Amino acid sequence: MNFSATLLTCVISLSQLPLQLGAFSPYNNHPIIIADNHKYLGGKKVDIAFKPRVLQILFRPEASNDKPIYEIQLIGLGEPYTTTDPEARFTFLPGGNHQFKYRIFQNGIFSPWHTQEINIRRTINEMPWFYPALLIYLILVLGAITYFWIIYNLRQRLKFQTLRSKISANLHDETGSTLSSISLDLGTLESLLPGGNEKLLHLVSETRNTAEEAILKLRDTLWSIQPEHDDMLNLGGRIGQSAAKMFAFKKVQLEFSNELSEADNFQIAMERRGDILHIAKEALNNCLKHAGASKVQLRLAPIKNGIQMSIVDDGIGFNAMELQFAGNGLRYFQQRAKNSFLEVEVNSKLGEGTTVNVDIPKL
Repeated sequence: MNFSATLLTCVISLSQLPLQLGAFSPYNNHPIIIADNHKYLGGKKVDIAFKPRVLQILFRPEASNDKPIYEIQLIGLGEPYTTTDPEARFTFLPGGNHQFKYRIFQNGIFSPWHTQEINIRRTINEMPWFYPALLIYLILVLGAITYFWIIYNLRQRLKFQTLRSKISANLHDETGSTLSSISLDLGTLESLLPGGNEKLLHLVSETRNTAEEAILKLRDTLWSIQPEHDDMLNLGGRIGQSAAKMFAFKKVQLEFSNELSEADNFQIAMERRGDILHIAKEALNNCLKHAGASKVQLRLAPIKNGIQMSIVDDGIGFNAMELQFAGNGLRYFQQRAKNSFLEVEVNSKLGEGTTVNVDIPKL
C-alpha cells in the first residue's frame, strides 16, 4: 500500500470516529427532572421551591442497536443500582440538597460519572432549628401550666383553710356555747330537784352527761378542722390529751410515750387526722370497757416512711378467730383505717391481752 492509500484510510477512520462517539451522546445530554408534573432541565443545580410527592429523572438516550444500561445512586439515600429503564423515580424525598449520580453503559463503554444536584425546599419541620425551638416552646408551655396550676392550687387551699377556720369559729361560738349552756342548766336543774324523785334525777344526770359528751366530741371536731393542726406533732399531742381525759378517773393505769420529734413530723390531711384520732379513742375505749385491763400502754414512734401508733393492754384478750364477729366499734375503726390508707394490725390471745398497731405512712 502506498503512502496515499494509507493517508486516505486514516482520514476515513477519523471521519467515522465522531459517528461512533455520537452513539454515546446521552452521556452529554442532560436528564429531565419532573417534580409533581413540574419539569426542569438538568445539567446544573435544580431548585425545587416546594416539597414534591414524586420526583422523576428521565434520560434521553439516542437511537442505538445496543440498549443502554444505567447505573444510578442518590447519595445518602441508597446504594448504586443498575437498570435499563431510562427513568428513576423517588417518592417523598426529604428537603435539602441532594446529589444524583449516574453513568451509562452502552456499546461496551461506560460513560464517566455525572452528578445532578437537586435542591428541594425544606418544610418548617425540616429546619435545623425547628425541634430545639419546639422543645423550648413545650417547656415554656408546661412551665406556664405548672405555674398557674400551683397558683390555683395555693389559692384553693387558702380558701379552704379560711373556710375551715370560719366553720370552726362559728361552731365554737354558737354550737359550743349552746351545748355548754345546756350542760350548766342541767347541772343547776339537777341540784334543785327534790331528792325523792330518783328517776327524774337519773334522767337529768344522763342528759347532762350526754351534753358533756357532745361537747367533747365537738371540741375534737373543732380541733380536727383547724388548719394549724395539720401535722403529726399536733396530732400526737391531741391523742395524748384525749387519752389522759379518758383515763383521768378510771382505775386503769395509762402509760403514754410520745417519741416523735421535729425530724419525724409531716403534714397530714384533715380527714386523716380525724380518722386517726377516732381510731385511737375507739381502741382506748375498748381497753376501758371490754378488756378488763389494769394497765394500757399508748406509744407513738417513728418508723420507716411514717409513724406507728401502738396500744397495748394486759387485759383478758380474745380469740383472733372471733375478729370477724367483733363489735361495731372495731369494724368501725378498721373501716376508717382503710379510708385513710392506714395499716392496722390487731393481735390478741385469751388471757394475754391485746395489741393494736396502726401504721401511718406519709402520703
